Amino acid sequence: MRLKKAEREFVAYQRVCRVATVSRDGRPHNVPVCPILEGDRIYFASAADGVKVQNVRATGQVALAYDEYTEAWPGLKGILIWGTGRVSRPARHSGGSESFSTGASPNTNPTRPWRKNSRSLSR
Repeated sequence: MRLKKAEREFVAYQRVCRVATVSRDGRPHNVPVCPILEGDRIYFASAADGVKVQNVRATGQVALAYDEYTEAWPGLKGILIWGTGRVSRPARHSGGSESFSTGASPNTNPTRPWRKNSRSLSR
């Protein structure tokens, strides 16, 4: 599934998201990253020995959570993107860090607020 225009604009505007990965034995790992949206891929840097890199190499499972928080609950926005990650070659300017990308498979519309009692990012 490709991102809709409103979803793409929301993701492109965000400077930080949280990336969740899972190890081969099922242990979750969730950390903030500074993503870059390029075409249908989302890139971010990581140390070559980072847990998220190890997890992506082991399972390929990735979820990215983007959100805008406000005290005014009707203004909350967010999108959760699931995909398959892969480690790519280190960028020249990255100082030895590696980056990996994930395909985008959104499950929410970022233009709609979350429900107040929602247990997850999905509608």
